[in-house]
Amino acid sequence: MKWNVVGRRFYIADEARGVVLAVGDFTTPPEYPHNNGSGVMEVFKVQDGLIRHISAFFKGNGQPHSG
Repeated sequence: MKWNVVGRRFYIADEARGVVLAVGDFTTPPEYPHNNGSGVMEVFKVQDGLIRHISAFFKGNGQPHSG
């Protein structure tokens, strides 16, 4: 499966705590009409210049709540 990520924004970057919050939309490209688009919110923990932890909250097409 394939999705395009559009509108990705990094809203919060707390350098002192090493935390970054990002929001984006996964859209369905025309060549894959059966994929469902969805939205995602991600929180990254950065230590020593490397991503050490990712938490992602996903809301798929037709899904009433994040899962």
